[in-house]
Amino acid sequence: MSLRKKLLLVGLIILILPLAGWEIVRETERFLRIGQEQSAQSATTSIAAALGVLRDWSVESDGLYVRTIQTPITLDGYPVEWNVEQAMNMGGASVLAVRDARYLYLLILVNDDHIVYSARPGDTDADHIVIRTEALQAPVDVTTTAPGWISVVLPEGNLRGEWQESSTGYTVELRLPLAVVGERLGLAVNDVDRRGRTVMISGTGPADDPSATLPIVASDAAISEALAAMAPASARVWLVNAKGWVMARSDRRDPGPMIQSAAQNRARNMAQATTRDRWLRTMIYRNLLASPMDPGQRRDVDTIRLSGSEVDAALSGDNIVRWEASPEGDTVFTIAAGPVRVNGEIVGAVVLEQSGDALLVLANAAVMRLLGLTLAAMAIAGFVLFSYATVLVFRIRRLHQAVVGAVTEDGHPAAGFPSSSSRDELGSLHRAFGSMLDRLRQYTGYLETLTQKLAHELRTPLAVVRTSLDNLEAGRLDAEQQGYAQRAREGTERLGRMIQSMTEASRLEQIIEQATPETFSLRAVVEGCLQGYRDVYPDRAFEARLTDSPCEMKGVPELLAQMLDKLVDNAVDFSPHGGWIRITLTQARADRARDGPRDDDVYVLGVANEGPNLPAGIRANLFDSLVSLRGGKKAEEPHLGLGLYIVRLIAQGHGGSVSATDLVDGPTDGVEFQVRFRTTNGKRT
Repeated sequence: MSLRKKLLLVGLIILILPLAGWEIVRETERFLRIGQEQSAQSATTSIAAALGVLRDWSVESDGLYVRTIQTPITLDGYPVEWNVEQAMNMGGASVLAVRDARYLYLLILVNDDHIVYSARPGDTDADHIVIRTEALQAPVDVTTTAPGWISVVLPEGNLRGEWQESSTGYTVELRLPLAVVGERLGLAVNDVDRRGRTVMISGTGPADDPSATLPIVASDAAISEALAAMAPASARVWLVNAKGWVMARSDRRDPGPMIQSAAQNRARNMAQATTRDRWLRTMIYRNLLASPMDPGQRRDVDTIRLSGSEVDAALSGDNIVRWEASPEGDTVFTIAAGPVRVNGEIVGAVVLEQSGDALLVLANAAVMRLLGLTLAAMAIAGFVLFSYATVLVFRIRRLHQAVVGAVTEDGHPAAGFPSSSSRDELGSLHRAFGSMLDRLRQYTGYLETLTQKLAHELRTPLAVVRTSLDNLEAGRLDAEQQGYAQRAREGTERLGRMIQSMTEASRLEQIIEQATPETFSLRAVVEGCLQGYRDVYPDRAFEARLTDSPCEMKGVPELLAQMLDKLVDNAVDFSPHGGWIRITLTQARADRARDGPRDDDVYVLGVANEGPNLPAGIRANLFDSLVSLRGGKKAEEPHLGLGLYIVRLIAQGHGGSVSATDLVDGPTDGVEFQVRFRTTNGKRT
């Protein structure tokens, strides 16, 4: 993992701050919820106590509930304007009733798999409905010969209606003048078969039973006004009887923009924006702050009966408070319910629904502020950490590049290691590397001049020894003394050759730098040397595999011949008597791994010999100075390991590279040295 990523991970500790703030917001929200719950429960208890005294609870709870409306119902036989879900089930039929200032409207939904219409108007040997009211002296038969308009003449006004078939039977909409209704109403829906026999009667009871009527239960306007005075702001309150029928209601919610001016486009757009904002607040509140809450039931303006766990609990004598989300998911509510008692008996319940918009606004504002501050703090901290990590990584990379480039490929310390004035640990490390490289450069320089110094220092005592031997040999020596003198002479000769080898490498570097390159044929140089090798080493079998191309290149041919001499000398040293030595010269495509990124051709000069493979421990330093592992030559032959080092110097001086590999696929073991030159080579300066 990179240093920048590690620093960014460390910077994530700042997340502790928003988590702590989040817990504070949640705790604050919990206290706000508890406060609103206590307020709603207190209001519910107070309203229930007051309504137990204000309202006359002698009215029967079982009855036909009639809701008051402001707009008259259009009689068309279709239940579009009705809340069918709250229809009162009366066996094979369901009934809904509403009223306005003049009329009582009935919606009767009849289940009938075979409808029988009257043959003549007024015949009751078909499917028909009988209506009995407290004000009418006789029941009224509602019949029809076909779907459509219905009209019955009454003592005070007419009964009007519409009969339409439905997928499950038929639907009847009726309108009665309030003057003929009274306080009770009965319905008998007669299902007649094809023979005119009544097979089922639905409704309140048979038409010939005067007691088969229900009291008309309606909402109380005076109690609704009292509820409006007692209800808290931003709340809706319902008073229900023991059966859940709504006796009174109050709505003190602030009308939204859509309600205030639904016909205006500007207000509609404002309402949509408000709805989206409320939905966002609710989503944040429900998912991030509040405890899980169940979706609530719909309570519309025309709701005539309330049900649910809160109503059941209140009618059982319990006070209950809970939270629920609106069916649309755009807000949350506090639902509180409590029983209404009269003389210790539960006669109804008060249900209060209070909007949690204020809580949403406060919680949302706290969350948004916390989120904004957290994001800002994290952005600033992340930017600072990332910037610092970038600067730190840049400095480390620069130090890495400087250290990598501080030593050349041949192991020499490079000049120009950059300095650093930083006072931190990285700056100290930078200066420590620089100091170490300076000391390494000084020591390497000392080692590079050591051979020259040794050669210079050894020449004088060697000359003294030679002079002494000359003087000694000029006198008379016996046979034993001559043997000693001869061995001393051989030792001085070996020392001389060693001094010559040490000075040769130093002179060669100067020659490479100062020589003037010329264009020559590498093939001609190899051919010229090959015959000499056969003459000098007659006990070796030389084989040549040379390309037909002249292999023209730019450089110093004498140095190339010297390089080939060193390679052949090394091959002779490590090959057995009578062994083979193969010299090859080919032209091939450049290998990017060994020859660099360019795609031009290379000349490959190879010298292979029969003999032991390369030792594993010396492969990496085979072409370094003073590295030798001789096993094939006599011990008295001096060698300082400078031959292959000179090969590398000459190859690099001509822009080439040198390598050594074992021969493992041939009939005998051996080693091959390869020197690769680019066809577009030039003298390296």
